[in-house]
Amino acid sequence: MRRIRCPLPGEQGGPARSHHGQSVHTILPFRFHGKESLLNATDHQRRLDSYRNPQDRTTRSHDMNRKIFGLSPILLDPTSGLRRESPRAPEFRQPDFDERFDSETLFYDVFRHPDRSTIMMIGPSLYNLASLFDDIEIRAFPSGSVCRFRRYDLDRLTRVEVDAPAGTSEIVLRANKHELHGKVSPPETADYKSLRVLYAISKNNDITWICDWARFNRDVHGAQALLIYDNQSTDYRVDELLHQLGKIDGLAFVGVVPLPFRFGPPGLGLRKSWDSNFLQIGSLELARWRFLLDARSFLNTDIDELVLGRDGASVFEAAERSGLVRFYGKWVPNIRDDTVDQTGRNVPRHANFSHVETMRASRWPLLRDFCQPKWAVAPRRVPAKAHMTHHRIKSWWRSRLWNPNFSFRHFRGLSTGWKYDRGQRETFDPQRHSLDGAMKEAFARVRWNE
Repeated sequence: MRRIRCPLPGEQGGPARSHHGQSVHTILPFRFHGKESLLNATDHQRRLDSYRNPQDRTTRSHDMNRKIFGLSPILLDPTSGLRRESPRAPEFRQPDFDERFDSETLFYDVFRHPDRSTIMMIGPSLYNLASLFDDIEIRAFPSGSVCRFRRYDLDRLTRVEVDAPAGTSEIVLRANKHELHGKVSPPETADYKSLRVLYAISKNNDITWICDWARFNRDVHGAQALLIYDNQSTDYRVDELLHQLGKIDGLAFVGVVPLPFRFGPPGLGLRKSWDSNFLQIGSLELARWRFLLDARSFLNTDIDELVLGRDGASVFEAAERSGLVRFYGKWVPNIRDDTVDQTGRNVPRHANFSHVETMRASRWPLLRDFCQPKWAVAPRRVPAKAHMTHHRIKSWWRSRLWNPNFSFRHFRGLSTGWKYDRGQRETFDPQRHSLDGAMKEAFARVRWNE
């Protein structure tokens, strides 16, 4: 087995660590004895089954395609004694750290690569679970073939590529008396082929915000499709979200992926202990390989972020020309007029804001009061060994560049408060705030109710 050191979480650049093995079996839970263990095993299987998408959940309308996609995760059974441990020192853990940390997901999804017979498994960093791969066998079924594999340990991410024969529908990982099974999902790139796609991960964002975010990018940048990961929203059902997004005029395809995993605890400040928030990075890698590899381009922003281009330029067109566009953001303060929507709710919308926080003058973005960068990419241009994170694409020199022709606006007043409370209304201060003419001009181009 050949090992190449990769950077630890938080380190910059460097190659990934690759592990080459003769065989790997999916890891199955222990065989159980006794009533309590049988109940735990049953609950574990029900949870696995709930993540997979039955065919009757796929919906298509007469004027556009809509779909709810399912995943095929590999989870650690709680009775097996296997669990992921965080490397973070106890003194740097928040009070709710253990509740937010994902200790039981080995892989979020198991799926076939769009171009070849390789099976891909995407999941959180293994950390202590890496010992499972010291003596592991992966076998493909129904053929029963023992498979070679490559494992890449990346920043808060593990990617495993398994060389499986055509027709493989299940893989089994065997290691240290454990077995884990993974059903193989198909690639879903055909739905997004040659389209300009919006990507986001969301939990309980108001559906009005999500629709306005989509409408803005449709009319200002030419977005043609949506890929939304819903991370256990409780304010509405996934099918309700899909139905409302399907009403937006002019989109060729809308896909929603239920993502029933723990998002993960944040780090400390901007740079310290960012080692346990796995899900956003995992969802980007899933988007890249299973859904968007053949997309013309896709944009990575949150629902409370809107991109502006100089002279009305499209961020998708720029990404398609250069391969990648990376840009910084400015905060939009919570200064707005009260508005009431058609249902009588007092819900703020992107278009209710018109100010931006004043920036300190500097040639270098990191010396100014910028929000951390986001990006748009042509996915086929990304090197195979690179991997996507929410602020840059690592192990790709082009991602170290930033494009001054684009920036995004980060709306402080459009938030569920999941990270911290952003609901406090602000008062205009001419020393700190100014009218944002570029944003108002872009808003004028948007059909907000269509």
